[in-house]
Amino acid sequence: MHFIGIDTGGASSKVAVMDECGKFCELFLLPSGFSAVKVARQIKQNLEQKGYTEGFVTATGYGCVSVEYVRLSMSEILCHGLGVHFLFEPNCP
Repeated sequence: MHFIGIDTGGASSKVAVMDECGKFCELFLLPSGFSAVKVARQIKQNLEQKGYTEGFVTATGYGCVSVEYVRLSMSEILCHGLGVHFLFEPNCP
């Protein structure tokens, strides 16, 4: 299974795909345009074309409610905190 993070921002939407070992498999960026729903569907189509049909999808950003296939939505600050913990936790006392 893959873990897919989507940040739907006002100007662009960013996508990161990680494998079960925590290694990045894919990173891409799309312009958000005027419709968060449209860009969310375009992201899903891009993921499927790249073979990522199964995965745990988390979304954040202003358009996260438009990602119909999301399993978990969270605030950007929570995403930042979890990312820092993931990256630096082995170095913390």
